[in-house]
Amino acid sequence: MIFNFPPVGGGSLPHFDYTGQYTITKSNGRWEIALLTSGTLTPRRPMLCDIFAVAAGRSGGNASVDGPNYYGGAGGYGGARKTFLAAQLSAGPIVVTIGENGGASSIGTYSASGTSDATPGRGGWVGTNGYQDENIDGVGGGEGALAFDGEDCLSFPGRKFAAAGGGAGGVKGTDYSYGANGGTTGGGKGGTKSNGGSGVANTGSGGGGASNGYSPGAGGSGVIILRGGA
Repeated sequence: MIFNFPPVGGGSLPHFDYTGQYTITKSNGRWEIALLTSGTLTPRRPMLCDIFAVAAGRSGGNASVDGPNYYGGAGGYGGARKTFLAAQLSAGPIVVTIGENGGASSIGTYSASGTSDATPGRGGWVGTNGYQDENIDGVGGGEGALAFDGEDCLSFPGRKFAAAGGGAGGVKGTDYSYGANGGTTGGGKGGTKSNGGSGVANTGSGGGGASNGYSPGAGGSGVIILRGGA
């Protein structure tokens, strides 16, 4: 579906069409357009705006075997974050890709690809006599960061983007250790004799690791946020 928005007063929202899903947020003369799914953006006139782009998070890892122990899978990396200030978007159709499954997010020539600096959670394990006396839980995923290099955004206030997924607990027989949380506002939880949790959509966060015999969580999709105004 295509929506047309007329300009508004000072710091006006630009005329544009978009074929994907998006939201608009306005406050005190500022505006943001959050592009949530892939599509074609068609500004009616050239746009000068700031761009925040986040690649999709990576999926969590599978469990692995070490002798009698089953190590929980590691959490997935968050996607890369990129901020472009005073970016210029030309009038006419512009292809927008919102990353999925670890893929890049891009709008025209502006792109975020790769992984973030948030450390994925490590998988835990269950010990055996002579090897490890205590159950070791999965380690939590590293935190993401606020939009626009820490300035935050109107579209998702307080959200940290590109958090890493949590590590899963290990399993030995009927004994198991516990999976850990992913980074806040997005990272998938590591499995506790279960699948890893998926990263939250439009956060670029990593998925949680899998317990033995289960599946890792998928990474969260990316997002692109345009901002402008007074």
